[in-house]
Amino acid sequence: MRLRGRRDDASRVADGVNAVKFGGMVIEDNTATISMVEDMSDEAALGIIKNVAVAMEKILDTHEATNYVEMEAAVGRWPQHRREVILTVQRGGHPTPHALRQQAEAERDEALERLADVEAQLAALRTQETPVE
Repeated sequence: MRLRGRRDDASRVADGVNAVKFGGMVIEDNTATISMVEDMSDEAALGIIKNVAVAMEKILDTHEATNYVEMEAAVGRWPQHRREVILTVQRGGHPTPHALRQQAEAERDEALERLADVEAQLAALRTQETPVE
């Protein structure tokens, strides 16, 4: 895997990743489960995160994603203690998923207000109508 940035950064990342103690890996239904020792150093964890970011950038490019991609991950050493986390990588200069949700909610609220106005006008028109005999 090729890392972008200064050579020193790439070397530190590689050292961090090499320091991680892997317990095993299972691939099933297009899902890779990697078991790691939980007492890894912060440097090792940072190395893994940087490599995941590089991989997700590749996914952004491969899938021609204009903004962001998300990846679900289960963390925890034992199945009964696993927790779901979502990793999100977005391209710089684009709105975050949170900002996009806020925009969509504002648009929805505006549309609901307009709909309420139209329904009120329609109800007013119906009360003004004279029944036809």
